Amino acid sequence: MSHLARLSELSIIGSEDGKSRFVKMEDRNHARLARKGFTWSANCLKSGTADPHVSPRAVDADYYVQTYKRQGFEVVVCQIAYDRDGNLLPDVVSIWRRKRKNRQ
Repeated sequence: MSHLARLSELSIIGSEDGKSRFVKMEDRNHARLARKGFTWSANCLKSGTADPHVSPRAVDADYYVQTYKRQGFEVVVCQIAYDRDGNLLPDVVSIWRRKRKNRQ
């Protein structure tokens, strides 16, 4: 297997110590997004589920989508998200982004 093929099966996930690490991508949707040039950006609450009274810093998917689009990214919201250990996170989505290609 080539180096690039191996990288397409991995995803960079942040950790509590601030260092990123690679984890094997077993989710087909995540692997497909990585192959298309998207990178994982965040796990967040599904749109409309953030409760600012519980956590004023809690933001939902709409916040990330709007922010990344303003910054010039294409954004995909994947309805499945996992924690650092590969466990499925209910009521959480993963946000993937890539730089928007210039049209000429």
